[in-house]
Amino acid sequence: ADGVLPMFGIGDEVDFMIFSKLIGSEKPDPVMFEEALTRARRFLEAHGQPKLVDSKNVLHIGNSYNKDYLGATGIGFHSVLMDRYNDFDLETMKAKGVPIVKDFFDVVEHITKMEHSRIELQLRLQDQAR
Repeated sequence: ADGVLPMFGIGDEVDFMIFSKLIGSEKPDPVMFEEALTRARRFLEAHGQPKLVDSKNVLHIGNSYNKDYLGATGIGFHSVLMDRYNDFDLETMKAKGVPIVKDFFDVVEHITKMEHSRIELQLRLQDQAR
C-alpha cells in the first residue's frame, strides 16, 4: 500500500496507514481492521468530528478475497475488491455478492450508489412510520 498510493498520486492525501509489521498481525486478523477503525476515530476526534466512524460506515478497498474482503466484512465493514489486472472470476465474485471495482473512479461510483441506497432506505422507513 505504501508504494501503490503514490503511484496513483494520492499518497499525500492519506491521513494514516496501517502496516502489519508495526501492528504485529496480518489480514484477515480482525486486529488489523480494528486498528484502522481506532485510528480513524482518533483522527476525526482530533478534527472535531467525534464518533462519526462506525464499522458500518467504513469501506475497505482490497485485492484479496480472503484477506481483504472476508476480513473487512467479518467485522462489519463494507468492502470492495479492486481488480486492476482481471485476476478475479467476475461470475464467481458476483455470485458471492462481492463488489468488484477496476479503479478509484469505480470506488467513487460505488460509494455514490451506497449513499443513494442508504437515502432510499431512510425514505422508505420514514414512509412506513407514517
